Amino acid sequence: MEQENKKCFVICPLGKDNSEIREESELVMELVIKPAAEACGYDARRAIDLNIPATLTNMIISEVINAPILIADLTSGNPNVLYELAIRHAAKKPAIQIIRDGEQIPFDVKDQNTIEYAIKSKRKRNEAIIKIIKQIKSSEADPTINNPITIATTFEALAKSSDPVEKGYAEIMNRLEEIKNIMLSTGEQEELNAAAIDNSSAGFIAPSQKRASTNKAD
Repeated sequence: MEQENKKCFVICPLGKDNSEIREESELVMELVIKPAAEACGYDARRAIDLNIPATLTNMIISEVINAPILIADLTSGNPNVLYELAIRHAAKKPAIQIIRDGEQIPFDVKDQNTIEYAIKSKRKRNEAIIKIIKQIKSSEADPTINNPITIATTFEALAKSSDPVEKGYAEIMNRLEEIKNIMLSTGEQEELNAAAIDNSSAGFIAPSQKRASTNKAD
């Protein structure tokens, strides 16, 4: 008897039947996720592939918690995907993050390794497949889970420890987090400043142009 593939649950934007979101979801599954999962002996399925009604949240959450591997497509910042990813993180189970090329990764999971894909580019599709395969194999080889929730709980435990060495680690982690936040806020502010300059330049009309425009109108 042929051995059944292990389960890989996929959480992603689904949209309504025949919508652009659903069509893209199908393409991502067929061209990126399934080839990677199958190469590692996994059967990749979404809730709609398992015939789970969207209203049966408890069944979806059960899949999110219990699947050996989970792939989360963060494209468009879908709130259901982010909610289910948080549950996966709380369950301390491996999760692989992917996102459409060029989109911004949600802030709270920005530090997690996220694989970019581009459906229209064969090269980028293949690159994404290879990276997903590597992450699946890495999760199988090393069960250690590092995500925002596990890091926060570890930090809290260290901070409450009576061991001065562990308290020292907690202080170092806290300072590093402060530095990271400062760097992120500085980078975001620079982006805002650049955008403001671009917008002001785009909206600027030289006096000579204004006069020419006025003369034409006359």
